[in-house]
Amino acid sequence: MPSSDPKDQQRRRLDYDAVVRTTGSIAPWKISAILALKPTEAELEQAVAWVSVESDGSGLRHDSGDEPASDGRVAGIYEILISDRAEPDA
Repeated sequence: MPSSDPKDQQRRRLDYDAVVRTTGSIAPWKISAILALKPTEAELEQAVAWVSVESDGSGLRHDSGDEPASDGRVAGIYEILISDRAEPDA
């Protein structure tokens, strides 16, 4: 039986449907690339939050909280999520 402990849920690895629920409609290749990183739900949510903060015009804030070791996966997910955005003109 799955644990209802929030810490266990944050550590649990994701599947395709969980990524879609968290990110919304994104390209299937992005979902596969995210899953290849084997992120936790909390890591995916952090990356989505970074994208949300950036897109609302308030600036990107990289706050990895109290798990700096997971920061690399969060950054990787972030890069996947924004990978097909157009570069701003200089």
